[in-house]
Amino acid sequence: MNCRIASNEVLSLISDIQDRLNDLKKWDFSDKSNSEEILYDPLRQAKAVFDSLLANDSANAQNNESPLGLQPHLKDEKPKSFQSAEQDPEENTMAPASDNRPLPFMLVHISSDQRYLFVNQSYANWLGLDSSEMVGRHISDILPEEIYQTYLPLIQRVLSGEEVISCITFPSGDRLKYQDITLIPQLDESGSTIAYFAVIKDITDHKLNDDELRRSKMELEERVAWRTKELELANSALERSRDYLDMIINSISDPIFVINREHRLVLVNAAFCRLMSLPKEDLLGEEVHDFCFSREMADDHWQRNEEVFNSRRETVVEEIHSYSPGAPATVLIKRIPIIDSDGKWLIVGIIRDITDIKKAQERIRFQADLLEQVHNTVIATDLEGNIIYWNKSAETLLGWKSEEAMGKNIAETVVPEWGLDKMNRVISDLIKDRGNWDGEFYFKKKDGSTVPFHQCFSSIRDGRGELIGLVGVAVDLTERKHIEEALKKAKREAEEAARVKSDFLANMSHEIRTPMNAIIGMTSLLLEEPLTPEQRDCIEVIETNGDALLTVINDILDFSKMENNKTVLEECQFAIAQCVEDSLDLVGINAANKGLNLAYSIDKSVPEMIVGDPSKLKQVLGNLLSNAVKFTDKGEVVVTVSAQEVDGDNVIQFEVRDTGIGIPQNRMKLLFLPFSQMEPSTSRLYGGTGLGLAISKRLVEMMKGRIWAESSEGTGSSFHFTIRAPAVKLKFDSPAATSQMIGRRVVIIVDNETTRRILCKQICDWGMIPLITSSAWEAIQCIQRGGVDIAILDTDLLDNSGLELAEEIQRCMRTMPLLLLTTRGKQVPDGYSHLTKPLKPTQLHRALSDILPNSSEKEIRKEPVKKEKPQISPLRILLAEDDMPSQWVAQKMLKRLGYRADTACNGSEVLLALEQHDFDVVLMDWRMPEMDGLEATRIIRQRWPKSQLKIIALTAYALPGDMEKCLEAGMDGYISKPLRKEDLARELEKYQRDSTSV
Repeated sequence: MNCRIASNEVLSLISDIQDRLNDLKKWDFSDKSNSEEILYDPLRQAKAVFDSLLANDSANAQNNESPLGLQPHLKDEKPKSFQSAEQDPEENTMAPASDNRPLPFMLVHISSDQRYLFVNQSYANWLGLDSSEMVGRHISDILPEEIYQTYLPLIQRVLSGEEVISCITFPSGDRLKYQDITLIPQLDESGSTIAYFAVIKDITDHKLNDDELRRSKMELEERVAWRTKELELANSALERSRDYLDMIINSISDPIFVINREHRLVLVNAAFCRLMSLPKEDLLGEEVHDFCFSREMADDHWQRNEEVFNSRRETVVEEIHSYSPGAPATVLIKRIPIIDSDGKWLIVGIIRDITDIKKAQERIRFQADLLEQVHNTVIATDLEGNIIYWNKSAETLLGWKSEEAMGKNIAETVVPEWGLDKMNRVISDLIKDRGNWDGEFYFKKKDGSTVPFHQCFSSIRDGRGELIGLVGVAVDLTERKHIEEALKKAKREAEEAARVKSDFLANMSHEIRTPMNAIIGMTSLLLEEPLTPEQRDCIEVIETNGDALLTVINDILDFSKMENNKTVLEECQFAIAQCVEDSLDLVGINAANKGLNLAYSIDKSVPEMIVGDPSKLKQVLGNLLSNAVKFTDKGEVVVTVSAQEVDGDNVIQFEVRDTGIGIPQNRMKLLFLPFSQMEPSTSRLYGGTGLGLAISKRLVEMMKGRIWAESSEGTGSSFHFTIRAPAVKLKFDSPAATSQMIGRRVVIIVDNETTRRILCKQICDWGMIPLITSSAWEAIQCIQRGGVDIAILDTDLLDNSGLELAEEIQRCMRTMPLLLLTTRGKQVPDGYSHLTKPLKPTQLHRALSDILPNSSEKEIRKEPVKKEKPQISPLRILLAEDDMPSQWVAQKMLKRLGYRADTACNGSEVLLALEQHDFDVVLMDWRMPEMDGLEATRIIRQRWPKSQLKIIALTAYALPGDMEKCLEAGMDGYISKPLRKEDLARELEKYQRDSTSV
């Protein structure tokens, strides 16, 4: 049975609800406790009205007296709600008579077949239609599709007879809309739903305001907590400052006192208490002159203090006083007038005992008198060469009395004619350079004979610094002979010290290389095992830093060679990219601790492989990078490599750029001088000896390049250097584009411009399409629009939102791959793929291949590598090594190379083993207990002169000449520790061929 509601009853219902809403407008909404109840009250009131009216209608329906007009009608009779033309215009007015304004919520009456029976003006305004156009039409024809689909589950529930109260969300333009909706079923006599009422309230602004209020509350609480913590820290710092000030004052060795205008002590330090032999409690508050040992001394004190109070000027007075029984002391008393916080004048007194200084001055005067008695000749002249001073030794050695020589020119007295030209040059040089001259010279005695002297000339200046003359101190030849003998003795002692130093360096090298052999050997063995990317990164860092430590050890040895110009460059093939990455790894932890961004870029013009000395190149790069990180507190450190071909060689240019403190222009010329730094305070603040750049300059010049710097104080520095090196035609196995990468769209969320530029260039080279976003919101929008295959996110965003953004991306797109970029040491939650900066192409390529879907390469990598068991070589090897870790590492390497070896712990065991068994090769350590390797080798060659046994030195001795000593003892090869598998394999391969040929 179809039912309807008479339009006048609906209008009455609307009017009733409107009246109740008008009453609500009079409420005081400033009361926050009722705000939520008031906001949602119209929805509950509407439901209550509908329930009441429908209940009355149901009760009266039995008597055919329905106040809502729920009456049956014939099939051919149109519902009155559809007969707008037959109604009275006054009855057809849809707005309540009590108020012409639209209701603050939307009211709708809809039939069970989803056609509008009634809509109020608010609902019509929301959809932008006239209410008369909507009545009778199906709701799917009126509502937008996304809104209709949102309503549909609720409509199905209300048609089943359920009362529905819900909050829905749907997109509207570039934002979300929120609505509270109440659906009330209208039932017939049989309980079937014939229509339903909908009351809809837009709560978008309320929802957003609530979120904003909660966010503001949280921010306010955080600020209050932060301010409270800051105040606590400030109070704590103030207390520490007071304690620190007391500690400083009491640690000063000079007695310090403070008196007020009444000459009473208000502060004393520990030294003053010791001077007075009284505790602080007995001193404070007392008049300072009460502690003097004489009335005269007390009056003097009082008078001098009054002068300072009256003049308010600082005074320093030398006085002789006795503050305790005993001999009087000479002191300097400095009185400083100050004003305290209450505006009262005080005097700070500092007492310094200068008794020892006065005695020293007396000694100086005594020594000046002794100058006349010294054996050395002292002569002084003016700038024209006229004698102005002539000591007694000059009289004795040269024969002229002082009164005879004074005022005469040295050309007329002590300088022979044939020595005048030399003397004139010396005088000219001294006047010009204002320095010293030191050398041999002949003086003429009064009797005309000449005496050889060791002469030292210096310039004489007056109080204004003006040059006024020259002074010469001469030592006769006899004394010099004694000095020469002493120098020869000193030379022998220096040579002995150098030998001791060389022995020390050799022993130090051996003692450090032995454990380094185990460390580097173990890391190389571990890197051959199946590892997770994180484990591999950790072990590679150990290996890299182990190599760096080995480089330092080698540098210690090279330093002695560099002093004698004996430094030699190696020549081997190496990859420039690997060299740069290793250098960056050395400073990675320090850079991460300071929050610095590390990056590098290698131009396509740079050859992948060159021939040169990688250790020296890494030494220069490491030095420049260490300086860049040391002097940069925020920003980035970037390495750039470019190249150009010149005369058949590659001139490769490296640039290390930072955003640090910069270098003053007046210090630029001193950069590459030994022991030079920007300012004297630089060494105290940053440390260092100032040798690094000087050594780097020397090494760069040895590599046929040059080094220079560009800097601006406060904005950072750029250090450049070049090297010349031939390229290697062998193609380096660099990462290349794969089918799973080409065409992939990559969202890049990185706010550091340098890292973003390098990353975009790299993924473009692999055929991928970068999508750059400038904010987290833009990145989310880009991902939600679709068409994105992978996102690369830097966790070190400027607003520290990296990990939060990663979680949001995972919530939005759970299946989309996400790669995080992080700094070394930063924790990343489980479940995220990540790379440690600076980005390395090989690691980035591997990471992208692992997380991109449909990766055939990934499946291949997941399969465990089947290692073929190495065949045991027929080469019979004896390993002589006393250090058990080194022995274990060597055995492991030999086993992986397919060899089996017996072991011996000293030279005696080697001889015994050779008597009992035949061996092809002995790997012989140099230093072993009982009998070392050199002695054992000599005995072997004497005992078995025709033996084909090969002896290879395996030793931590690596000083120049050590290899020659091994070969002279009878060894056939030389391998220095730390032992590397490739070196061992290459050396054994020589004798493997010999053995198989035999």
